[in-house]
Amino acid sequence: MQKIKQTYTHIVIIGNGFDLNQNLKTSYSDFVNSIEFRNLLNSGNYLVDYLFKKHEFQRWIDIENELKTYSLNQNISEAIINFEQDFSALSNALKTYLKTIKYDDLDEQALSYKLLSAIKDTDFLILDFNYTKTTETILLNLGIIKESIDERLIKVHGSIDEQEIIFGVEDSARIKPQHVFLRKAYNPHFKAININNNLETLNQLYIFGHSIGETDHMYFKSFFRTFSQPHYYDRGKTIVLFHFGQVGYNQLLMQIDELTSNNLSIFKQNNDFKTKDTSKKK
Repeated sequence: MQKIKQTYTHIVIIGNGFDLNQNLKTSYSDFVNSIEFRNLLNSGNYLVDYLFKKHEFQRWIDIENELKTYSLNQNISEAIINFEQDFSALSNALKTYLKTIKYDDLDEQALSYKLLSAIKDTDFLILDFNYTKTTETILLNLGIIKESIDERLIKVHGSIDEQEIIFGVEDSARIKPQHVFLRKAYNPHFKAININNNLETLNQLYIFGHSIGETDHMYFKSFFRTFSQPHYYDRGKTIVLFHFGQVGYNQLLMQIDELTSNNLSIFKQNNDFKTKDTSKKK
């Protein structure tokens, strides 16, 4: 099991927006439009049919959140629909699709690349929620040896390199009891990671392309609540949020507001709070 030491000065939390900043086709919409997804659609997979119709109607989709809705609203008999089998096929198709992603032409001028370049000589830890090899590839390009990368890069939800991804919903999600296989913790490869101590002792925190949404609140709740209390003023952190446009900013602040129990103003007062819009070139 990968060991995480107690303290790091710089912690970077990476989500899918990091890959999108590199113009990689890693969104759920990209997956829905892929050959791998369409093959499943033509195979009679009920779950995939539901997700496809949702995407067609909304023009975008958050598959993890839709899994919860599908579980609660599924009215077809379990004898007719094998939800677990359909979900397993979907997970395998996602892995197959992500393996087609190429990393030969990463953009060194992109903010994602520049951020890792800026922290590469610090005592850093990266919490990577992506399944892809983007982060590892950039770190190798920056001259960091693999042994050091293995110590400082945590693939929170697994990796396509490991032939396994942690795909599904959070522990607190409302789903039917028989659909426990949807929970990320159900996956035999799931590793319970407590990062709260690391977050509380850092100097600088960067969140790039991660929505810190409901499905991952369990990783961040303690940190945001602790540092939104008035008596933690003298222990403020530098917190930099990378967001895409006004919509991205609104979504991030909405999540932080919830994580701080509506103490957003105190959280901003307690910390050196900065934002960076990745939709702008400069």
